[in-house]
Amino acid sequence: MASDDWDAPFAQNDLRAVRKGLTTMAAKDGSFSFNFEYVYTKTEGYSCTWFDNQAKEAADYYCFIFKKSNIFSANPMAVLFELNGKKFMGLNGDLMFKFNEAVSLMDCETQLEIDHYWYPPL
Repeated sequence: MASDDWDAPFAQNDLRAVRKGLTTMAAKDGSFSFNFEYVYTKTEGYSCTWFDNQAKEAADYYCFIFKKSNIFSANPMAVLFELNGKKFMGLNGDLMFKFNEAVSLMDCETQLEIDHYWYPPL
């Protein structure tokens, strides 16, 4: 789970022909809850990066830096985005795992491209 303060009291997935799901996320103290409904359009693998609560902010930044990039789905738990044709998921987990340099988002052919991503124009 994202936090000990949150729970998913309801989750339903239908992976047959309809391929959709519905999940309710709720604060355990009852102060807030939300539902999100989703449709599985295609089964694909994504590289997943783990964040505390900055997945959308990170995806916005990456899409600013990388050409041919966009965010195609976002909700409070996850952001799905594409960078130069490669798909990624930013997951808002918690502080259990820290974001680090272990993942490389670059696929470069020249030093000029490496420099563009390593020293992005801000």
